Amino acid sequence: MWNKNNSCVIYRNSYQDTFNLNTYKKEISIYIDKINETDTWIRSGKFINDRFKDQISSYQLIGKAALIEGNPNIDILLLKTQVGISLDNAERTATDFIYDYLFDSSTDSAFVALIPSSGDGYISYFFGSPSFFKVKIPFDILSFVCIETIKNYLHLTHSIDISSLPNSDFHSPNTDIAKKAEIVDSALKNMKFCDMASSSGEIIFAMCSTVAEIRYSMNKFIDNTNNGRTKDDFINYFLSKSLHATDYHAGALATLKIGLLLTYPNVEFNMNNFIWGNILTENLFPSVCFDVIVTNPPHMRQELFSVIKDNLSSYNSYNANSDLYCYYTERAFSLLNNKGTLSLIMSNRWMQADYGIPLRKFLASKNISSIVDYDQIRPLKEISTPISIIFANNNLPSETLDITIVNDSDCKDIKQYVEDNSQTLNKMFLSNDKWNFVSNNITLLINKLNNSNVTRFSTYTNESFYRGILTGLNEAFIVDNKTASTLIESHPSAAKILRPILSGRDVKRYMKPETKKQVIFMPRGYTDKMRRETDPYEWLVNTYPSVASHLAKYETKAMKRRDKGDYWWELRSCKYYNLFNNTKIICPSIVKKLSATLDDKKCISNDKTIIIASDDYYLLGLLNSSLMDFYFRNTSNKLLNNHFELRLALLASFPIRNISKTNSFSIKSQKGIETYAKRLSKLHSIPYNERTDSIADEIQSTERSLNHIVYKLYNLTPSEIFLVENN
Repeated sequence: MWNKNNSCVIYRNSYQDTFNLNTYKKEISIYIDKINETDTWIRSGKFINDRFKDQISSYQLIGKAALIEGNPNIDILLLKTQVGISLDNAERTATDFIYDYLFDSSTDSAFVALIPSSGDGYISYFFGSPSFFKVKIPFDILSFVCIETIKNYLHLTHSIDISSLPNSDFHSPNTDIAKKAEIVDSALKNMKFCDMASSSGEIIFAMCSTVAEIRYSMNKFIDNTNNGRTKDDFINYFLSKSLHATDYHAGALATLKIGLLLTYPNVEFNMNNFIWGNILTENLFPSVCFDVIVTNPPHMRQELFSVIKDNLSSYNSYNANSDLYCYYTERAFSLLNNKGTLSLIMSNRWMQADYGIPLRKFLASKNISSIVDYDQIRPLKEISTPISIIFANNNLPSETLDITIVNDSDCKDIKQYVEDNSQTLNKMFLSNDKWNFVSNNITLLINKLNNSNVTRFSTYTNESFYRGILTGLNEAFIVDNKTASTLIESHPSAAKILRPILSGRDVKRYMKPETKKQVIFMPRGYTDKMRRETDPYEWLVNTYPSVASHLAKYETKAMKRRDKGDYWWELRSCKYYNLFNNTKIICPSIVKKLSATLDDKKCISNDKTIIIASDDYYLLGLLNSSLMDFYFRNTSNKLLNNHFELRLALLASFPIRNISKTNSFSIKSQKGIETYAKRLSKLHSIPYNERTDSIADEIQSTERSLNHIVYKLYNLTPSEIFLVENN
């Protein structure tokens, strides 16, 4: 069974005959043509890990696969048990041993014969590398994607009413499917299917099983003797006629092909349909346009595929920072025929990340029928980002889009979840900037805030807002207060270049920030300005000996920084360093809720904060209001664990309500917001352990009063206020 028990065992068979090496090689040659026996070896004793020694006596490389396209690394191994250990007792240990062997040796796959010391019988295996199985798509997602894609394909090609198909039940007699059973069967029989990044083959096997199950279910509606219409018949037909597969990893594709040959020995595979190569830069299927494409494209940051990056510049979705899956998405559409349909399982970062702008523009020109967005949930545990599932075709774009936002981390049946939670959105709410799949009411309110009489934050602040500083090496330049005190005690001069620094976690709503760390602050130009004719490093050692001694431990790392100053002990230049000496508003960048505070202690803050050159309590009150938090959470990049990212570009677009000098209401509102913001700053400055119930109540009532003024200032209706406070 394929990938049995989630291990790397692709195929297993036991034999009662005594093991014969020549017979074994002959059997293997069916699948690999030729065995290279030039570099062989045998290992025992110290080469076997202690946890395997009780049951495994030795392992031997008897050859490698040869003459396979792309030269995959496929080993042929013999594994012998210790004296007195049976095959049944040794098998679990043996499979664990080979798993480790494949992992440690970076071998793509291996034929393995497990041989007992007695010589009676043996077990033959074919293993795939753990790297091919590291991303495991949950069964409910695989099943859902395959069924939905087939439904879309049948609707698009034969106008079959998929809306009449309750719970994807192809067995129901009272549906359009039943009435057009022969058409359904013929369509699936002649379907050309491709997985563009086949890897372990889990999508292929899921689609094969789905097609076979649907065709078999048509038997009850088709009037014939059902000869040649078993599930096995349909599986064999799909694998031999419909299936096309490719992968950029030669070892993965070779492993898939061998695994298929072993698992389905009676299928006459067309090996011309399995093509190794780079689907993004090569025309691997020149004579085929596909009816259905389902794939989970590889996720790879742009710096990891730099060798082909120049060849991708012709893609509409090209961006210097794009992840690899963006190009696979666009390529999939080019491989579809005019009535083909596809589904893609991939990260959802493309929806809001800057690198996704070209891809979003490209997708807007295609007919995206539905999207399932896992928001902040990671059903593919091995991928660090949440996923999205896209269903699409090459038709002209429709006006609406079905969207499901998955917020339930315990969701185990995505098909049912979509049926219960899907909603239809008008595509007019999408833009190339960011795709935020929120309800129509939320989108309408966001549009209202943007289109009302507002000034953009960037204009309101004269663009005087910046990211906090980068040191390039925090371990060297940022020290805790205890270390800072030690440096000053050792030599008081250190106090001149030690400045309190805040991280994003130190910044709380309205609270006076408390600094727990300090930064060694010598920006570019500082050394040359102060040293006069003295040697630079000699000046550092003589002027700030304790600091010089501390930094010396990090000299090598500090010299490698891109963002250093004139000397390795300096920070990079920055045009707004002087702003840290003034009163300013500080916002943390990674938050669950938009927050801001006013700092008058001349603190420096790090790159996980944004500083605003302003002491405007009206602006402070707005930033801490429920309305601006609502706007922020529905327009920002969503991160894991219910966190959001405040970026400079997003903050620049915040809608700040104009205060007209001739409008008494807006002037009164501004003063009210300022008054409440000042009051909240004082209340939040009271330590938590000193806050009485009455103070806590006053904080809540003052927050409500401030929010009430903001709602009126932006002309929100009662239903819109309810939406803000309950979203």
